[in-house]
Amino acid sequence: MEFFHNGNAVRLRSHHQRYLFAKDDQETVGQDKDRSSNGTRWTVEFVTGFNSVIRLKSCYGKYLTASDQPLILEGLGSSMKVAQTRPSPVDSTIEWELIRVGQHIRLKSRHHSVDSFLRGSGRFRLYSVSHYPPQEDTDRDSLDWNVEQIHEHTTPAPQPSAPNRTPGSGQGDTIGKWQQGVETVGAIAGLVGAIADLVSNSRCG
Repeated sequence: MEFFHNGNAVRLRSHHQRYLFAKDDQETVGQDKDRSSNGTRWTVEFVTGFNSVIRLKSCYGKYLTASDQPLILEGLGSSMKVAQTRPSPVDSTIEWELIRVGQHIRLKSRHHSVDSFLRGSGRFRLYSVSHYPPQEDTDRDSLDWNVEQIHEHTTPAPQPSAPNRTPGSGQGDTIGKWQQGVETVGAIAGLVGAIADLVSNSRCG
């Protein structure tokens, strides 16, 4: 899907206008309205051999996981916990199938035999995040997520500044060095002449 690219980062926003959020205990997941938090950043990894199956890695290096533990909240029925975990070598609990629904996407767990979708609940259920096999009375909007791509901005490295020169300064430097050379040669010639005179006078004496 055009929303996702391997190695890129995204935010997932529920229909409650809150973002899928990796909490700083590095274990639990919730929803947060502060999109600037690092906890709302998820890195996309495509599962080898599939075009629509991904893993989502939190800023803590752990993966969005469909656990087998029930979420104990009133009125959530058969909802199961979603957590952050480190993957085992073969681990379908961290694999999610992308399903597009209009302008939204749904994430279906690949771990369960029944269709179980990532769900963002509202305030009456404490803005919890679970995975859930939808039923007839399920609020389908709670399964929908909007994707926001995170674009990395790089600042170009500053270029070294050229030395300040006034017009003609290069030519002036060259002439000055030439004049110094001429003066040095003249001084050496004078010294040689003086030595020659001394030698000549000593012989004459």
